Amino acid sequence: MLAGALLAGAVLSPGALAVPYVFGVSASPNPAMRGEAVSITAYTNSTDGYTSAAEFHVDDPDPVGGTGTPMSADDGAFDGPYEAVSGVLDTGNLSAGEHTICVLARETAWNNSTSWSTCTQYSSLVLTIVYPGTNQAPVADAGGPYVGEVGVPIEFNGSGSYDPDGFLIEFFWTFGDGGSDYGIVVMHTYSSPPANNTPYTVCLRVTDNNGSTDTDCTTAYLRDGNLPPVADAGPDQTGEIGELLTFDGSASYDLDGVIVEHFWTFSDGDTAFGVVVTHTFTTPSDPGNNTHSACLRVTDNNGSTGTDCAGVLVLDPSPAAPRMLPAVLAGPGLADVRLLWVGSSDDGAGENDVVGYDILFGSAYDRDGAGYTLLASVPAGATQYVHTGAGAVDPASHFYLLRAVDNGGHRTRAADQAGKFARSLGSGSQLISIPLEQADWSVGKVLQTVAWSRARTYVNPAGQGRNWLSNDKQKPWADLTTLSRTMAVWVQLDSAGLLAVAGLVPASTSIQLKTGWNFIGYASFTPQSVGATLAGISYQTVEGYALDPPHNLRRLSPGDTMSAGNGFWVHVSVDAVLTLGN
Repeated sequence: MLAGALLAGAVLSPGALAVPYVFGVSASPNPAMRGEAVSITAYTNSTDGYTSAAEFHVDDPDPVGGTGTPMSADDGAFDGPYEAVSGVLDTGNLSAGEHTICVLARETAWNNSTSWSTCTQYSSLVLTIVYPGTNQAPVADAGGPYVGEVGVPIEFNGSGSYDPDGFLIEFFWTFGDGGSDYGIVVMHTYSSPPANNTPYTVCLRVTDNNGSTDTDCTTAYLRDGNLPPVADAGPDQTGEIGELLTFDGSASYDLDGVIVEHFWTFSDGDTAFGVVVTHTFTTPSDPGNNTHSACLRVTDNNGSTGTDCAGVLVLDPSPAAPRMLPAVLAGPGLADVRLLWVGSSDDGAGENDVVGYDILFGSAYDRDGAGYTLLASVPAGATQYVHTGAGAVDPASHFYLLRAVDNGGHRTRAADQAGKFARSLGSGSQLISIPLEQADWSVGKVLQTVAWSRARTYVNPAGQGRNWLSNDKQKPWADLTTLSRTMAVWVQLDSAGLLAVAGLVPASTSIQLKTGWNFIGYASFTPQSVGATLAGISYQTVEGYALDPPHNLRRLSPGDTMSAGNGFWVHVSVDAVLTLGN
């Protein structure tokens, strides 16, 4: 049947606070025995960011976000606008009877503001608790609907009734005309048609061996000409823009004839004929108004009709994510950072609803962009942006998060971030590493912002004749032509300068450690102690840079810090793999 209004006021005006909404709440088992664990599940939709938390409340008339029982994201992480969430309710302290369960969700918007949903008819349900050893109420089933004629006995059958923990001792019928009777199956004769040609209401009350009762009502139609057919458009549905939904009217029926036509009308103006039809909605439901609908009109062999509508909640899925490419230094004197990306597949194709891209940036790396600020918004179709003055003339590091924005205000971030790493170096011998994935790993390109004369690195593959590779500008040959983020590099600088590189922040970096000495870079923007970094690896010695000629090295303790852009000597006794994450 058609659902009512969704979350009132959830339509966002420019600058309004984003509010998530929750739907599809269920509890299993329900009813539940006191002390039995009950699984609470629901779905969330965030309109201007991602769902960052969910929780449920029990019998709270005005639940406040952040005070309920936490729920988990079924996919393991709260990181998307749509989440399936679940939690477990301990019913040991609940009294027998009905209890209201309400699920709330928290949305984190692109600017890191947060807001909690409120309790609505879509985010709540009633859970029934029964005590072990106490009586459970019986379930009445009056059957029907029934059809007959005035003056002709009609059979009424209540055999579908049952008692879950005992047996039924009484079946009591009322027929809507003042008559009544007892029995599982009874006969009743109507002496006149009901008023206004409406059906009679027939009710069955059953009583179990403990005196508990339940009542179920149905209808009895008396023929006075043709009886109209009964339409059933099926249950309310939830889908997304562009999703092919199936509508089934096969539960429709005609009591005294046959249905000859099923005609569907959809809220977007489309129509279709058939018992089972499919339809795709191209616009989302308005959370501040009614859902979309699919209405079925059935016609019987005498031309009478019946109508029923199913509500359809059409969600606007977030746009497909763009893909960030390695940033590069650009402009005169390499003073700028050029950001490059592959646009969302919904930009000019797919859903074709991307209206632009947000670029957020910060000086301290955070995987989720916490603390980042909006740098720029660019229109759909854009695949690059130049951050003026943020390159080789800026001693700060920068990190960039890109999000596609659709016409519904939904935002989807790129999986990776771009970055510019900067480190001031003195003249002479310096020990460095490059923590960003580069578009061009050639030695000259990576070191283009400093006055270098020689670069050297140490490799330790089994059977390699020479372990040192070098690139000396004074020599016509070089066996070190490209670098990588797994390497540490000794660089001889003719003068002090700012090492600046732009690229892509790697999700993780794996370094193969061979027995003996390894010369490695630290390609992570999460500083860690030596002990934490090499936990689980059989290492004996770690050395890092120190301004202490002639070797410019010092032995590090387990508590010393390893950080991005530095190089280290690591001696291990067993081959191992070191994984550094961001």
